Amino acid sequence: MQKKLKRILALCLCALLAVIPLSGVKESFAVQNIEKSAMVKSIGFDRENGAQLSFVTSVINDSSAFHKQSLISAAGENFSQAEQQAQILADKYLTFSYAKHYLIGLPSAERGIASIVDYLLSSPVVQLSSYLYLCEGAAKQMLESISRDSISTNEVLTNLNLAGKEEGYYNPVSLLECARALEEGTCLALPVIGAKEEGENTAKKTVLVFKGYALLQGGRVCARLNREQSRAMNLLGEKPMKTVVSCKGADLAIKREHCRVEFVRQGAQIARVRFHLTLRESLAAVQSGAAGGEALLRETAPQAEQILLEQLQELFTLLERAKADALGLQRALEIESGGKERQLQPVAGGIKAEVEFSAREDNHFNLQ
Repeated sequence: MQKKLKRILALCLCALLAVIPLSGVKESFAVQNIEKSAMVKSIGFDRENGAQLSFVTSVINDSSAFHKQSLISAAGENFSQAEQQAQILADKYLTFSYAKHYLIGLPSAERGIASIVDYLLSSPVVQLSSYLYLCEGAAKQMLESISRDSISTNEVLTNLNLAGKEEGYYNPVSLLECARALEEGTCLALPVIGAKEEGENTAKKTVLVFKGYALLQGGRVCARLNREQSRAMNLLGEKPMKTVVSCKGADLAIKREHCRVEFVRQGAQIARVRFHLTLRESLAAVQSGAAGGEALLRETAPQAEQILLEQLQELFTLLERAKADALGLQRALEIESGGKERQLQPVAGGIKAEVEFSAREDNHFNLQ
């Protein structure tokens, strides 16, 4: 009886499979679901009379040749209510699993980003590897400019990240890194992006540039770094860094090979922190009229080192003035001293931070 029943079920299944191609079903259920939804590519966060969300959405057009972008903005008492309102305003269901870039208006970030990060972490489909940025002015205006001029905001922001890393001015920051900094109470450096100044942009389209890091302590902005100070902080950071320094006669490609932190003691206490930087220099470009080769490299390398050293000096001065510990020295000192010297403030509280800058064995610069 069971064999007969299995044979009948098998025949029914074969008949069903034979009928499906004739039933007019030409596309998979996945394609149908995609066409019924709008893929959110980028999200902007602002706080103006409540919480405001701006979604750059992408949908497949009738010919499926490309994804057409549009901008949807909604407001509410909190970001969850703003999201519900956006779902009502959208003609298709908004899906968030494709979003890779989140923009926060700088005025909103000055009031704190903790609620924004909590909102993102509450979603089961948000990717922790997605990137967070601050933008000059409102995030809505920034996304409007990008989406109006470009087919893909995702491509524009991805290219900006690549340019920032290539130029050595900034590394993109992920949602996971932001959440970890808020959880641990450490200083967070978020890139600030903006449009090129008037007169610099000859193209009609909006061109984005990196403006510098904003340092956030406790989720609130406590200081701003310009591009050069941001590059100096990258020199002392954990992520690989390479940059181009313009000198008289040539542009030098600088690659940081090593950065070691040493704690110098006086008795039982830590007196200062010494950074050992090892750099490799090579010619990136020779300026017009200058002779190339090894002699030019030997001549311009000290200039590049001095330029970077001055940027490091500016960075430490700013950190001391802002009472910020963007380099994680306070935490490192606590670990080094076994928790016995928790009141030490190596930058903000008077402990001298010494940088030993050694691009080559015969060149040493000390910053005290």
